[in-house]
Amino acid sequence: MSQEESKRDHNDDDDGTSQADQSKTTDASSREEKIEQIEKYKQESTLLIHNIKQLQQLNNRLNNDLVYIQDYVSKLIKQ
Repeated sequence: MSQEESKRDHNDDDDGTSQADQSKTTDASSREEKIEQIEKYKQESTLLIHNIKQLQQLNNRLNNDLVYIQDYVSKLIKQ
């Protein structure tokens, strides 16, 4: 192997090492971003579940009010 080929091989090794380091950094950064996204989605889903429960309670109240009004109107009509 000539000296030039040896230098090229050596340079490739250096680039490979730095690329691996960059890849690890990118993977760690990507992993952190994904964890942050998951936490954000978890918070949003918790809020949505809470809102759905509130809407269900309001819907139940409205249904109860509707039944009361229907009964009241029915009694008025019978009079």
